[in-house]
Amino acid sequence: MKWELQMLRRLFLLSFLCISSLACAESTQSWDKFSTVLAVGAPLAASAQSWFKNDDDGIKDLALSVWGTVVVDEVIKNQHKEMRPDGSGYDSFPSNHTAVAVATARYVDIRYGDSTSNWYYGASLLTAYARVAAQKHYWKDNYMGAGIGFLMAGVATDPKSAKTYVQPMRGGLSLSWQKPL
Repeated sequence: MKWELQMLRRLFLLSFLCISSLACAESTQSWDKFSTVLAVGAPLAASAQSWFKNDDDGIKDLALSVWGTVVVDEVIKNQHKEMRPDGSGYDSFPSNHTAVAVATARYVDIRYGDSTSNWYYGASLLTAYARVAAQKHYWKDNYMGAGIGFLMAGVATDPKSAKTYVQPMRGGLSLSWQKPL
């Protein structure tokens, strides 16, 4: 089990080092790609971490955290309609990339409470910086996105002793939570 955690850390660090060469070019397009890799890579790494721990309930919590974050973020984007700094669209506020990265970090922090959450929080901060460097967001967009991700993961993620059940039902999904007393 310990070798799996070490492998995950090394894989995360290697990915970070390889991708950071893109960001060193200082172009807005490179920063945009870099932030996307971080926002997609963090949940994938957290999924792998949960999988290595045989934590199926944790994977459900992560999915609920990330998808819940994306839904809330998109609802706000559609209502707010703020122009991006680069003028590419009216979906600047809040930052989905940062929201997903923070939700993932918060999930790992709550679910496992180990030192790997520091890596995820660092990736979240780097994601926020990259979104500003790519001229896709203002800092306020990142603050709001981080808040949404933090809150959604806090609601959707249970400590390892709790269980979350998501089941299909007629007209939608059923969500239940169980924690031993």
